[in-house]
Amino acid sequence: MIFIADKKYLVLPVNDLSPERDVTLFRGGNGVYTLKVRADSDNPAYHSYISLGRFAGESLEINLGAGEFALSDDLPRDIYKEPLRPAVHFSPRLGWMNDPNGLVYYKGTYHLFFQHNPAGVRWGNMHWGHAVSRDLLHWEEREIALYPDSFGTMFSGSAIIDTRNLTGFKTGDYDVILLYYTAAGQPFTQCMAYSDDGGESFKKYAANPVVGHIAGSNRDPKVIWSDELECYIMALYLEGSTYTLLKSDDLINWTESQRFELPGDSECPDFYPLEYGEYLFWVFSGASDHYYIGGFEGGLFIPVREHGSMHDDATTLYAAQTFSGMEGSRRIRMSWNRATVAGDAGMPFNCEMSVPVDMSLKRKGTALVLCANPISEFESLRLPYTPGKGACDIEAVLIPRAKASFTVFGHTEPLENMPVDRDGSLRIRIIADRTGYEAYFGDGEYYITRGFKCDLGLAPLSAENAEIKSRNIYSLKSIHDYHDSE
Repeated sequence: MIFIADKKYLVLPVNDLSPERDVTLFRGGNGVYTLKVRADSDNPAYHSYISLGRFAGESLEINLGAGEFALSDDLPRDIYKEPLRPAVHFSPRLGWMNDPNGLVYYKGTYHLFFQHNPAGVRWGNMHWGHAVSRDLLHWEEREIALYPDSFGTMFSGSAIIDTRNLTGFKTGDYDVILLYYTAAGQPFTQCMAYSDDGGESFKKYAANPVVGHIAGSNRDPKVIWSDELECYIMALYLEGSTYTLLKSDDLINWTESQRFELPGDSECPDFYPLEYGEYLFWVFSGASDHYYIGGFEGGLFIPVREHGSMHDDATTLYAAQTFSGMEGSRRIRMSWNRATVAGDAGMPFNCEMSVPVDMSLKRKGTALVLCANPISEFESLRLPYTPGKGACDIEAVLIPRAKASFTVFGHTEPLENMPVDRDGSLRIRIIADRTGYEAYFGDGEYYITRGFKCDLGLAPLSAENAEIKSRNIYSLKSIHDYHDSE
């Protein structure tokens, strides 16, 4: 059926119980955009809104019949008001979201890109979604930044500011923002896109890929500058538990320098410097938060301790990435929360990001450990505690005994092997939302996350075989009140 793209969105009826089929847009007889969609006009569970901005005013043909699609200039009115919409965690307006990608700070704005399926609430059709924030709390979702192309769908990656215009892409007053991503074709390769207008729009590099296939399903490039080596480093996952580092002087041409194993982990490397006192260390982590702390010797990354882990294997956080482009030594990161509570309950969106956390190094005994704690800006959302509100923030100190456990809104967890202080006390920071909670222990060197339909009318915190020495509970103002007040 032929139509004119004179509206912002193509609206497709979707039911996840229906068979998947290819929905293709044609221009002049040539397919220009294909999505795998569980389209069902007879019994839709929700509707997907597909941006037509790239095709504005053009004549297009779609391989769906009349009544199976619609056009609209407006998104649904009830976005951000759904019963299971997280109150203080970023989540996509519509569709599926996974790994954070391209976290970068530029001229007062934080850019969050993410793996995104605009055509359903399950994984697939990987694009790069895009959201921006001035305070890391309130996010405005922008149009999709990267679409699938002939090289494949858009898998995970990173972003960096080309402050010296090494690529030569700069055209005006803005430094170029570079996006490095995996094109998940046959085979997987590493590609680049760029923005010369401060992140408003992105163009793909004409000579992609910048890194050809190396091994396995090599993917998830993380690019960062190293003062010690005076070059750019790309951390890349290869296969199994093997990662590699590549070097570049111009952000375009890359040479492999070393490979190493990160036991117990795979995918989505993050690589960044952290200060500890007068010393500078480098942290290398994988998608499951196993990590090395080390430094460079002879041009190679050398760990100074055995690999560590920040959580139990049951946690739902995954694929953490830190922001580039920030001034000073502060290092902030976000993770994908894999809890699929919303999508499983029939919401038109699925998954969320963790709260932003500050990363630091602290000494425990004779070893350095990596720590994560919710950013201080989060405290600006605090309100006096009111039972049943959409989210809450809990700070507590417990004295656990044998077989101790704690319960958050009806969900119970054991307190064995947690990082107690010398006096036997255990400090806990809990951010609870409608879809579960994140709990950070001690100095933040260990955390757990749990995804469930959180009944915020239950008791926020109780403990068994443990004394609650102190407890402060706050309700949290929804970050979506920001949208309502616009």
